[in-house]
Amino acid sequence: MEKYNKIYSSSNVSEDIKPSQTISLIWKNFLSGGSILDLGCGQGRDSLFLAKNDFLVTAIDSSEVAINQIKVKKNEFSFDNLELICGDISDFKIENGKYDAIICRNVLNFLDKEKTLKIVNNLKTNSKNGAYIVIDVFTKDDPSFISDNKFVCYFEEQELLKIFSDFKIVYYLENIILDNGHPGFELPHKHGVSKIIVQK
Repeated sequence: MEKYNKIYSSSNVSEDIKPSQTISLIWKNFLSGGSILDLGCGQGRDSLFLAKNDFLVTAIDSSEVAINQIKVKKNEFSFDNLELICGDISDFKIENGKYDAIICRNVLNFLDKEKTLKIVNNLKTNSKNGAYIVIDVFTKDDPSFISDNKFVCYFEEQELLKIFSDFKIVYYLENIILDNGHPGFELPHKHGVSKIIVQK
């Protein structure tokens, strides 16, 4: 995690509290004032936005630097409805039936496949009926898959669709997209992605 502590140290949390593209598609469907879990929250883009919109948010990330950056924003805006946890999402116990939405964006690719599938199964099992689950991952179409700088885990074609075949599919995208840049990789680049929003 030292790598991401370093990356986040050189990049401040945005002054604008705006959601990710995936969350912008669905957040108005979340239960008003409901409880939301953000696994692998990074610098808190979605967590801060949802807290600003009066949801009860629990955000967890293994980067102490990122959590401390979010804490500054939390204090600045007096977000008493935002709980921050520095820890490994693999070890986090999801309380059964507690969360109305669970977000897991762009974090599973950093874990081995066994841990990844265990977390996804944990989300499926412990989410409450009617809850939304939002997941973004990289697929084997990602250019990094054939490079020397690979992620730990990639998803197969339509793998997320198969995993959540017993849930209501609200949104699904599988494509190669242009990323305009982010902390750690500022230049525009492409990613092979799979994005899914489901409801239990």
